[in-house]
Amino acid sequence: MMSAHEQRQHGQGIRVAANRSNKPGSGLADLRLSNVPAVIDELTAVRHTVTRWASAAELSDDQVQDVALAVHEALTNVVEHAYHVRGGEFDLHAAQDRENVTITVTDHGQWQPPANSAETLRGRGLMLIKALATEFELRRRPVGTVVWMRWARLAIGPRLS
Repeated sequence: MMSAHEQRQHGQGIRVAANRSNKPGSGLADLRLSNVPAVIDELTAVRHTVTRWASAAELSDDQVQDVALAVHEALTNVVEHAYHVRGGEFDLHAAQDRENVTITVTDHGQWQPPANSAETLRGRGLMLIKALATEFELRRRPVGTVVWMRWARLAIGPRLS
């Protein structure tokens, strides 16, 4: 039997929702990643999955990169701040409609400051997410944190020849 990490390396661990969205103008399934181990080794695979999904959602190339970077920052925060001694897990949900793409990252831990909070080059992840997304909310709960991000689709006009 393969471990969860080995399954993910072989494409078996990251599950994408099979149901198609019933929102107008949408043929793309929501992306749901559940119970992903909150370890740094998982972030690259998740970032690639989100990037492919955002591209399929027909965002502009710049927005796809903004989504990928913002999600990576949110996930890095989960890995570094959500869980004390033992590792935990996170969930990610991405959905889209005609006007917006919305992504939530949810952990079930309890926020902790970084081990060396005196480092001056740290602590910019949430500011970066806020700058990259059209809207952003950080919702701290007694157990867990939700990072909610929304991107308004850019209106792409007719191309001039």
